Amino acid sequence: MKKTIIVATILLSLLPQTVFAATTSTLLPSGAEQMDDTDCAKYVDKINTYSEEARKEQMANESSREIILSCGIKSGNIHLWMIPFFITRLIEFLINIAGLISVLFVILGGYFYAWGGLTEDKEKGKKTIMYALIGLVLATMAWIIVNIVQTTLSS
Repeated sequence: MKKTIIVATILLSLLPQTVFAATTSTLLPSGAEQMDDTDCAKYVDKINTYSEEARKEQMANESSREIILSCGIKSGNIHLWMIPFFITRLIEFLINIAGLISVLFVILGGYFYAWGGLTEDKEKGKKTIMYALIGLVLATMAWIIVNIVQTTLSS
């Protein structure tokens, strides 16, 4: 039991560093670091004057979408048409976290399986790996569904 607590503590202490250091995706969009608040507000207002077709075309481009969303947050000039993109970004971030946690549990299950001297620990390791892989598959399927829904709604 002590081994389980030690390994879980180590893995959970590495989680925040792994999430924010290893992934290029963070919760907040990037792209408007060199712009000040007034430039961002003007940029978002300019995009807001576009027709719906032109806005969808702008938001289809990944780098343009990042700049628009980060300018909206930076200037506080968030419009109703931006909300689906913010929600999609939040969902993708949470799916990345779920995938990372499932990979960490595969590692934990491998530890239980490899070092478990008793048959109970080996069974515990097998079950942990199985459930972690099921979680990884579910996170991947959720990511696919989110991308399909976003593509369908934004095109």
